[in-house]
Amino acid sequence: MVDLPNAETAVPEPWLKGDDDTLANPVARILKKMIIVKVLRPDRLLVAVNDLLAAVLTEEIVSVNPVDLAEFAEPKISPKNPIMLVSSPGFDASYKVELLAK
Repeated sequence: MVDLPNAETAVPEPWLKGDDDTLANPVARILKKMIIVKVLRPDRLLVAVNDLLAAVLTEEIVSVNPVDLAEFAEPKISPKNPIMLVSSPGFDASYKVELLAK
């Protein structure tokens, strides 16, 4: 698991051999896997948290469709009006703004 690029998909589940009540709860199993990923591969924790959110909130809520900036901006924004763009942490959208400006 430590050497795999998608470590969150190959988490061992040693607790499956017991008679724990959480075995029938898929969210509890994902949470336990997430704890192991946090300890062994903290770089893959965000993906493991995304898996937990998808299980709890459904995949529709978690997935975000990409926005075509040109299609969104052209009919609504004129060159004289300033705009404000907000993006998620770690995502740099400046290249999309530069493409739109060209």
